[in-house]
Amino acid sequence: MTTENGHTVLKVNGSFVDGFGSFKIAVTYNSNTYEEYVSLVDKTDPLQVSVHSTIGTQIKNAQGIGCLYVRVTRDGTEIDPVPTDIVASVDNPTTANNGDYFVKLTKPTSSNKTGSAQLMQYNGSTWVAQTSRRCTYEWTYRNVNNVPLTANDTKPATTGQFIYIDGTLVQNKITADVKVTLNETAS
Repeated sequence: MTTENGHTVLKVNGSFVDGFGSFKIAVTYNSNTYEEYVSLVDKTDPLQVSVHSTIGTQIKNAQGIGCLYVRVTRDGTEIDPVPTDIVASVDNPTTANNGDYFVKLTKPTSSNKTGSAQLMQYNGSTWVAQTSRRCTYEWTYRNVNNVPLTANDTKPATTGQFIYIDGTLVQNKITADVKVTLNETAS
């Protein structure tokens, strides 16, 4: 840290930010400590990752069921494309046209504490799981205190471009982080 024009400044070396970096800042003023997180995005990286939700960013009163999903673009072209206006549901749509998509939600069980979300495509007679993806997606969770949750917690890490989310997974606040790895040789 340095002081510039009477202000304390933390300079972040670009090598600290591999696509995306998050830093915790703590400030003490009048014996009170305030904490905040600052996120930095490396805009020179042609590969961009964005996380989306079918149910918004807040679950109130443990209500709501849906999925989080990832869009990955390289120079404006989407890798592992996600259909626009994607719908997530526990039940298969009753009316569908050939080529339609939806995300099939499976609620948590005692053996799969996080539930699951699977992209499905209608082939004209049945819904078929879509599995060929060029990226791998590894999700982890952090609690309200920003402490990573482990496999021993009730919300272990999960994988996939789409992940199940509902009110039972959230205790006060949860943050979902995703690590995306691109397989350059996959078609």
